[in-house]
Amino acid sequence: MMRPRKELVIPVLSTAGSVFLAYEIWRRRSAVYKLNKEINSHISVGPRTKISIVTSEQEWNQISKQLKQDLDLFPFIGLDTEWVNDKGQGRPISMLQMATYKGHCVLVRLCDLQRIPDDLKSILAEPNIIKCGVGILEDSNKLLVDHNLDLLGCLDLRHLAVRDGSVPGKLGLQSLAQYYLNVHLNKDWKLRGGNWEAKELSADQINYAANDALVAINILWKLLFNNLMQTVLSRINSYRLSLKELREKCQELLFTFTDINFSCKDWKRFVREGSQEKGKNAPRMNSKARGNATRKSPLYHNCQLQAPDGQVLCTCDIKKAEWYVKKGIGEKVCDDPLTVRLKFEPSGRPEGKAGEYYMSVKPNICVVCGDEDSYLRKNVVPHEYRRYFPAVMKDHQSHDVLLLCVRCHQLSNLHDASLRNSLALECNAPIGTENDVKLRDNFDLKKVKSAGRALHNARDKLPEDRKNELLQVLRDHFKVEVITDEIILTASDCDFHEVNDNYTPHSRAVVQHYLREGGLLDLEVRWRKHFLSTMKPKHLPPLWSINHQAERLGVKAAENRIDQEQYILATQGATEDMDLEEYRKQKKPQLGINPDALVK
Repeated sequence: MMRPRKELVIPVLSTAGSVFLAYEIWRRRSAVYKLNKEINSHISVGPRTKISIVTSEQEWNQISKQLKQDLDLFPFIGLDTEWVNDKGQGRPISMLQMATYKGHCVLVRLCDLQRIPDDLKSILAEPNIIKCGVGILEDSNKLLVDHNLDLLGCLDLRHLAVRDGSVPGKLGLQSLAQYYLNVHLNKDWKLRGGNWEAKELSADQINYAANDALVAINILWKLLFNNLMQTVLSRINSYRLSLKELREKCQELLFTFTDINFSCKDWKRFVREGSQEKGKNAPRMNSKARGNATRKSPLYHNCQLQAPDGQVLCTCDIKKAEWYVKKGIGEKVCDDPLTVRLKFEPSGRPEGKAGEYYMSVKPNICVVCGDEDSYLRKNVVPHEYRRYFPAVMKDHQSHDVLLLCVRCHQLSNLHDASLRNSLALECNAPIGTENDVKLRDNFDLKKVKSAGRALHNARDKLPEDRKNELLQVLRDHFKVEVITDEIILTASDCDFHEVNDNYTPHSRAVVQHYLREGGLLDLEVRWRKHFLSTMKPKHLPPLWSINHQAERLGVKAAENRIDQEQYILATQGATEDMDLEEYRKQKKPQLGINPDALVK
C-alpha cells in the first residue's frame, strides 16, 4: 500500500518582504558595507588590532608588505608623531605612528633607526595616500626639519569636522574621538609628556601611541561614511560602488582639504552665529575650500609697455598698464594684447638676458607640474630675507615670483623649512629657540600659572596626589604654608612672558652674515638653486636664471643708473657691521627717473 506523498510546503514571502530581503543581501555585499563593518570592529586599540613596533630596517621589512597591501585596498592612513620636550624645547621626532583601515598600527621608532627605509619614505611622500590627523601639517613640517622626510597628502580632520556641521565644543583629537567614535583617549599629562626615547616603552605608552593613529583613521571613515549616507539617493549610489570606485569617491571628497592648513576662524564664526546644530549654515564636505587659498585672477596678464619709439620694455599686468594711461604719461596703442606706449624716456632700456626676461610672455601655470586649474604665488627668495635688502635688490622682482599649484606650493614650503634650518646653523641665526622670540617663557612662572589654573578650574576633580603636587608648586613660589583662594586666583592670572633682550630675528641675522661674507647676491642665488634642486620645475618661464640679479644690476651699474653704495652691498657686502633695522628706516631710493615727478 502506497503512502500518501507529503506536499512540499514553501513559505511565501510578501512582495515587500522579498524586496527588503533582496536589498539587504545586496547591501551586505557592497564594498562600503564591508569596509564599514571592518573599521567598526576595531574602533580603538583592542583584541582585533595589531601593533607592530619598528626599531630597525629588518623589522620594517617584515611588516611593510602587509602595510602596502592594506594601502592598495584603501589608501588612507591615520598618522601622529611623538617627541620629547626638553625644558620647553622639542627634540627631534622620536616615533612615527601609522594605522590602516584594517586596524594595523605601526609604531616606527625613528630615534632607533640607523637608516630610514626607502619604501617608508615613498609611502609618506605619496600624495595619493591620504594621511589624516589633527594638526598633521605641523607634524609634516617637523618631520622634514628633523629627519628630511617629505609628508604629502596631509588632511587635518578638523576641516571635515567643521564642515560636517555637528562637532563638539573642542576640536582636539580627544574631543573628536569621544564625539564621533564614543572612544575615550587617555591624555594624562604624565603619559603624553613621557620619555618617548626610552629604550623600552611601557604598555601604556604603546597603547597611547597606537590609539592616536587608529582613532584618526576611524574618525576619517566616520565622517566619510556620514557624507556617503547623507540622503537616500546618496546611500543607494554608495552601495553600488565597487571598492575602486569607493576609493576614488573618498579621494574626491577629501581633495579639497588635502595639504591645507586648518584655521579656527571658520569654527569660531560658526560658534558666534550659533551654528553648532548639524547642517545649520555649515558648508558641506564638498564645498570649495581651496577657493580662498588660490588666486582668483591670472598673475601674468602679459600686457606690454613700450618706449616712445615703440621698443618693447617689458610685460606687465592690466592695472599697471592702465595706471600709465590714467596719469597721462602713456597712451594705449593696442587692445590685444593691451599695449601702452610711454610719453617719456624710461630710465633704462632692456639689455641682455635679464632685460629679455621681462619682455617674454609667461603662461599662468604651475612651473613645477604644469597644472592650470589653481595656483598660488611663490616667492623663491622669501620676503622675510628680502625685506632687509637694499632698494636696488627689491625693485622689479617679478623674476622671483612664480606660480605653483596648491600641492607643489605646500611641498616647496616644506623644503624651504629645511634650508632655513641649514641657514640657522651656518649663520648662527637660531629658529625656534628662546633667542628667536621677542617674548620668551619664564618656565618657573609658567608652572605656577598652570598650577593655579588647574586648582582654580578643577580642584575637586583632581586626584589627591596631583592636587598636593600643584599646591606645593604654589607654596614654593609664594613662600607660604597655606594656599588661599586669593593666591590660587593670583597664580592663575600671572603673566609668564618676559621681554627677550637678546632677540634677533632669524632673517636679519642671516642677511647680516651674508653682508659680512661677500654680498647679498650669494643669498639670492642660494635660494634659487634650492628651489631648482628640490622642486625640479619643468615649466619655468624662458630666460629664468639663478644669476638674474647679477646680470640686471651689472647693466645698470655700467650705465651709472644705480646707487653705488647699494650695488656694493649687493655684490661685495659691508666692511663693517650695519644696523639693518636703522638702514631699512632710511628707505634709500635707487637712482633713475621717477614717472611721478614728470606728472607734477
